[in-house]
Amino acid sequence: MAEKNQAEWIYEVLGKKKGAFGASIRELTDAEEKKIKDKMLQYWKEHNDESTEFLVNGAILCCSRGSDYSTLNSADHGVYTDSSETGALANTDDKKFDGFVACSKWNDEPLVSKHICRFKLGEWRNVRKSVTINGKYALDTNSYLPCKHGGIISPVTSGQEYTLSKSYNKYPKFLNDDGTVDELIVKKLLLRNIHQMKENEIDALIKLGIYLCVCEDVNIIKKIICCGYITTMANKDISALPLYQHTLLDNFIYVSGWVTTYAKFCSFTNKLYTSSRCSWEKLNDICQKIKEFVLNIKMASEELPQNEEEQRRIRRQFLNVKLLDTILLAGNLYNRASHEYLIEKLEVKEDINFIVYTLKYYDGELDYVHSGAFSGETTRKGINISLQTVYVFSRGSGDIFSSNKAFSEILSESIGGETSKGAAALSCGTTAIAYLLLIPAVASAPFAIPLGFICTTSGLVGGGLDSIRANNESKKSKELYLDSVDESLFMLRMEDYLSLYFTFSLRVSSLLEHNESIWNDYEKTHPSVSGQKARNSGHLTKDEHRIVNDSSYKILGKGHIYSIDYFSSYLTMKKIKNFNENMKHIKLWNYEEKKYKSIAENERMEEFAEIESIEEMFSYMKKKNQVGIDYINELNVVGYDRTNQPTKIIYDYGNGEEKILAENDAIGIMELFKDNSLR
Repeated sequence: MAEKNQAEWIYEVLGKKKGAFGASIRELTDAEEKKIKDKMLQYWKEHNDESTEFLVNGAILCCSRGSDYSTLNSADHGVYTDSSETGALANTDDKKFDGFVACSKWNDEPLVSKHICRFKLGEWRNVRKSVTINGKYALDTNSYLPCKHGGIISPVTSGQEYTLSKSYNKYPKFLNDDGTVDELIVKKLLLRNIHQMKENEIDALIKLGIYLCVCEDVNIIKKIICCGYITTMANKDISALPLYQHTLLDNFIYVSGWVTTYAKFCSFTNKLYTSSRCSWEKLNDICQKIKEFVLNIKMASEELPQNEEEQRRIRRQFLNVKLLDTILLAGNLYNRASHEYLIEKLEVKEDINFIVYTLKYYDGELDYVHSGAFSGETTRKGINISLQTVYVFSRGSGDIFSSNKAFSEILSESIGGETSKGAAALSCGTTAIAYLLLIPAVASAPFAIPLGFICTTSGLVGGGLDSIRANNESKKSKELYLDSVDESLFMLRMEDYLSLYFTFSLRVSSLLEHNESIWNDYEKTHPSVSGQKARNSGHLTKDEHRIVNDSSYKILGKGHIYSIDYFSSYLTMKKIKNFNENMKHIKLWNYEEKKYKSIAENERMEEFAEIESIEEMFSYMKKKNQVGIDYINELNVVGYDRTNQPTKIIYDYGNGEEKILAENDAIGIMELFKDNSLR
């Protein structure tokens, strides 16, 4: 079916038949013009949060002094909203139209010819400054253009109305040639129904995921995250104070999945394919590679990253994965009119030890709140708004302590310091402690508030470490704190051994609890509306995007959460295999008993059984031997009879053949993850 133009669409709305020469906006009566204006005002009100208010080529304009409508002739900026490639998005450079026939300014002039429109234009006002198209601000239905003869030129239609069911963004190029991101295209991609998108549009979402993964500009990341929400005013059946609900879009979750996939692609192939300064053409190339990778994981490589900078950038990519995972975990967000931004703060700090994101955002959950003149007098449904603070971090390129015990002992002495003023007195002089636990974040709270563990369940392509959970509410704060330190350092050590990438998050504000009962009660008040219709009418809508169900984890203390995610590389399983072979075949000479012993026997550990997964490796390393030492610490240096004294070390192939690895030496834990059968 042929595309309708704006004039034909207006005729259809009015129930008006086209003439012999088609539909003409010049032939509308005053009553018809008023009718279409009223309809458009209602249309803009209903669609304001769906970004359909931006002006495109063909938008209908009117002038306060003009006698007729006119049509905006937008230049072709290379971005379209419909499959006919006529809906070119407009910006502040676009000032061409056909005129408005007669102008009331010249009514007193004697000659009729002087009545014609002879517009002399100023600059577009009330433009969308948060969105640029090729470096110029976008226009929307709230924009207007003053004429220096006294008229005000404003939109009657946006030019998009008749294309809403068509394919948006024929060429969804959100990355400009100068490296800037076009937020309008990002918003449209995230709003589209993915089941009706063409392949190139879906590819654009994949490219957006790749770009989010490699981007190191926190301001751009922040803007793209904000595009992932629809914002509506909530004012029905809750507190009368102005409140905004920010609803997470399904397409943003889809994009976040590709962020994880691309990071894992780099990890599995041990290669970096682009940087934050990538071009659109480069994103095209990587999009095809990553789709091939999903279908054929054999693309993985055994080559190590070339240098520390490549490893840092891969870690940074997984840090972006963890950041987005934190956003998805929050789900829908709430704030008040006084809080100007959806995300209050997003900044990064990087040094040799750690890369750290500081994320702050306002959020709330439906609950019963006090509404009477006196505390506790009456309650009603409402949203308690609070500032949420989360620190997301990963290791840098520096070395971390090699001994959990030594690290914990140093920290234990510090915890005994003065905390009466609610400040953490860490005066041991070890900066790594401050980096690891982000002491500036916890300094505002005494250690009486326990910091515990919980690992979030990821709904993305990558997996989270679900198996480790802490349910130690009865433990003392100090013990919980030391457990957290011990667990963090344990993970950081395993990162090198297994070629893993770990990311951590510390939430220093209480996780908001979802109350299903009160939500069910609230939804009974508007059973006939749901989704966008409910939001447009001022109702809250239940968060459908939480990746973690509240019952799937335990909250410690006042809701503080500490989480760890790991991501494997192609070398990970090979290193586990090496460890198995070494534990079975490496033997150490015992001078006293005059015989060779296996590592497990030498270190008084249980008889070794083959390890088949990363989780089994974690569990194995946390076990304790007969004298109460963690396996990971006992294996740190393996020498003569549970000491680091040198001895003879051989590799026993089990078939009567053996190879001498060392005549008089000890073996370090890193060597246990290498292939010693060929050494």
